[in-house]
Amino acid sequence: MATLADVAKRAGVSVGVVSRLLNGDETLRARDETKQRVRAAAAELGYTPNYAARALRKARVGVIGLAVHDASNPVYSEIIAGAQAEAAKAGYALMLSDVNALATDDEMFKRFVSGGAIDGLLLQRAGTAADSLVSKIASGQVPTVLLNDHTRGPIGSVAVDDYTAAHLAVSHLIELGHESVGLLHVDGLSLIHI
Repeated sequence: MATLADVAKRAGVSVGVVSRLLNGDETLRARDETKQRVRAAAAELGYTPNYAARALRKARVGVIGLAVHDASNPVYSEIIAGAQAEAAKAGYALMLSDVNALATDDEMFKRFVSGGAIDGLLLQRAGTAADSLVSKIASGQVPTVLLNDHTRGPIGSVAVDDYTAAHLAVSHLIELGHESVGLLHVDGLSLIHI
């Protein structure tokens, strides 16, 4: 496995230049030709970063956890895709887990979080006891954000504006020429006809 020193030797630059360039240091002053030479050397040698060393140096592992109740749910798949895209843009990997599994083995989850295995947690709540346990464990150790949750409190949350979303949906159906719109509310087993 190639090291930073190997890349530096091949490119004819210092290890510091290679490290700063490959870690995206915007303050690095180097000619474009030098940057291209370093990248070419890294590619030729098959250099891959040592994430364990990087985590020690930066005090972060570059992983955000996402806990949902059912990853096969089509609604969650959109949330997962969006979280994955944004995490990647910020230079993070996304680790997916099931809320109930984390709560079932809460001692393992405590070790996992306190051991620094993730830098933060996104939690898709469903109003269960498992949600409360997972958020309590995580929020004491890493930044935690509750998804689709209107709760105000010490833990951050983001949620869809349900009123505006319903208004947009109904307006769209009316614009398409529909004259009769219904809403099936599954939790309450009610049907509303507009």
